[in-house]
Amino acid sequence: ERIVGGPLWSHCVSGSHDWARMFGRQDDDDDDRGPWLTPRMAARIHYVAVRDAELYDYRECPPRLPKLARPFFKKSKSWRLAFGDCYARIAMRLQRGLPPSPNCTGEELAFHNIMHLAPDAEEDLDLVELLEKLPTFQNDDEYRDVESRAVEDEDVLYLYEDGDTGYSFSDDEEDVDNPVLGPGSMAEFALGPQGGRMGITNLHPRDWFLAFRESNFRNHIEGS
Repeated sequence: ERIVGGPLWSHCVSGSHDWARMFGRQDDDDDDRGPWLTPRMAARIHYVAVRDAELYDYRECPPRLPKLARPFFKKSKSWRLAFGDCYARIAMRLQRGLPPSPNCTGEELAFHNIMHLAPDAEEDLDLVELLEKLPTFQNDDEYRDVESRAVEDEDVLYLYEDGDTGYSFSDDEEDVDNPVLGPGSMAEFALGPQGGRMGITNLHPRDWFLAFRESNFRNHIEGS
């Protein structure tokens, strides 16, 4: 089933959240450096997710995307809004005390983007003030470990071809219906029959908002 958001999501991520209570406890599988998702890390991820979800309503503020997906962002407002919703759902899970747990390809790439930007987010004074109030743990800055634990795989990153930085402001990129992929590239492999045989699914941008697990379809919503 396709995950569809709505225009009122911004009201769901407003207010303050008790990050220390929700993420300050250690589980049996955590090491002595603290929980794998610490209060400070959860607050950083939430901050970037909310900030960027609002930006991507606008064509002039493109996120980091593989070449195959950029025409969808530029040409389809509904696609842009759906991708912004991916950021919002990650934020909403966190404020419920849940891990980010991306549940569609769009959420997976949104989460990778968030983790790419989160280290620099501490330059924002609002986030600095929030983090100063939270307890510290040795693994507060273990971005790579959090990223690997939160996502099931990194198949979506196959879509980045060699030399693709994730950004382009050109309007001359391929049509959404006839993408030109580098011959022998991982993107061509993953989107082809070989990728299907290896269980790689929902990589084409038109399928990015199909839920992986129906059981988690609404786990970002309070009371679900």
